[in-house]
Amino acid sequence: LITGIARFVIEHTWDITVFGSVSLVLSLCNFFLIFVTAIGQVIFPILKRASAEILPSLYNNLTYIMTVFLLIVTIIYQPFKNILDFWLPQYQDSLEYFAYLIPMCVAECKISMVINTYYKALRMEKLLLKINLLMVLFSIIYTYFSAVRLLNLDFTILGITIVSLIRCILLEHFLSRVLQTDSKRVILGEIIVMSSFILINTIISNSIIAFILYGIILSAYLQVEHKNLLQSIRYLITLTKNGEENLAL
Repeated sequence: LITGIARFVIEHTWDITVFGSVSLVLSLCNFFLIFVTAIGQVIFPILKRASAEILPSLYNNLTYIMTVFLLIVTIIYQPFKNILDFWLPQYQDSLEYFAYLIPMCVAECKISMVINTYYKALRMEKLLLKINLLMVLFSIIYTYFSAVRLLNLDFTILGITIVSLIRCILLEHFLSRVLQTDSKRVILGEIIVMSSFILINTIISNSIIAFILYGIILSAYLQVEHKNLLQSIRYLITLTKNGEENLAL
């Protein structure tokens, strides 16, 4: 719905050429998110059967591994963009907007695969609905000012990511309070890496330099987090081996 609002406003504010270029990028992102949402439907019955005692630790470790994995995947942005530039040269300018939208895909993946699933398993659908409605309202206000008032296409597309990240942070905050866990460190690391991703890939035009710089930042992040990552992986492996004991109601 958030991307739909931006798409609607862009269609009625700019010409068909601009809308066609942006629509391609948004369609590719939506196609990817539909696939991810389907995976989330598989995780839901597993969490529904899980005992209440393991839900907090499972959430911490599952979210942490997914965050690190998604951040690692973002390193393929420059090679992927270069391939699309070669394959679709007429859309070369519009593919630049991927740098704004990749962090949105990261946030929406976490929401669809883990966070939404936890809200449903814990019967917190009302809170989920309130936060989603709040973010829709914020998206409408932001898009109105960035597109209608400022006529700034970059800010309008960037707004999709901003709204998605705020939504993800709010959902994680309230879920962490219910589960009595602390996710501030994971969220902070994600914000730092994603902000670096956007800045590097929008400011630096040379794809090789951008790839190297972002690779250095991502490597530094992984160096700091590698012990926690290994610990979380061991936890999930142990939980998988003892799955029958932990998934009993």
